[in-house]
Amino acid sequence: MKRPFLDADVLVRLSVSGATTSGLLFLATLNTPVQYVTSAYAMREMYGCFSDDDWPPRAAIACVMAVGRLLVSSKLYVRETSPSQERIDALRECCTDKKDIPILADAIDEGCSVVLTTDGQLLKSTAGIPCMTPDEWLSAIGSDEEVRAVLQAFAAPLLALPVFQQVAAGPG
Repeated sequence: MKRPFLDADVLVRLSVSGATTSGLLFLATLNTPVQYVTSAYAMREMYGCFSDDDWPPRAAIACVMAVGRLLVSSKLYVRETSPSQERIDALRECCTDKKDIPILADAIDEGCSVVLTTDGQLLKSTAGIPCMTPDEWLSAIGSDEEVRAVLQAFAAPLLALPVFQQVAAGPG
């Protein structure tokens, strides 16, 4: 679980939703022994999202900068080589969407423990590597002692904020 592969959709969501609770917890794992992996293919897919007319230019730049911070932190390794044709051919029967095959191939070739995605088809893959949402992964990795200690240290100042204390106290 400490070497997750980040699909393009997760890279986009992480860069735009860092202020959400799961986004904050995800960012907190940057201080743990987790090593994130993605690929040049996934990065091209992510950048392709930003060419869509639905993305204002400033939002696209902010997302690219957020992913850039991950790269600079050395917590995100980008596989630059393409998977072998043999690997791709072997995965064709495990995956219904041909765009997901390189993602699975790269994750397997890099020895990743899990593929993090929100892609419904990829989540149903039977390629021999688990695929889960970031929230599912955060729940699973939270049982690791070392990771849990960092997440608790990260969360403690947030939980001390008045808004969280009011929620914990309940209606009054």
